[in-house]
Amino acid sequence: MTAQPLDKHSWVAALRALERRLADNDDDADLVVLLSAANDLLQDAPSAVVELIGPLPDKFGFDGFLAAGATESAALRLLGKQGGYMISYGQSQLHMVSFILPGMESEVSAEHSDLAQAALKALVAALLELE
Repeated sequence: MTAQPLDKHSWVAALRALERRLADNDDDADLVVLLSAANDLLQDAPSAVVELIGPLPDKFGFDGFLAAGATESAALRLLGKQGGYMISYGQSQLHMVSFILPGMESEVSAEHSDLAQAALKALVAALLELE
């Protein structure tokens, strides 16, 4: 996390790097690191993005979820209050999270065997749609 918001180009580049890390992460070993990186990116988001996603998660509460091993709660906290989301779980034993932010024409969806990773993937995809 930086002292001031990143410029849009740098922020999108960092978001794309996180997207690649998520795509390469087949296990849950790095999940806390990935969630923390996503939270840091939200904290450093350009002001136009912050206006769309609403109040950012407070660092203390978010870190408390991670310390307690509540990765699902931490991931859902990152989705913010302005967007809408739906979670489903089917016979494929995959969680699917669909997420939409204000200004988007349609939702984005992501699947993973872990709910927190599915939510994080959907969030990153939605934020990239805003670019």
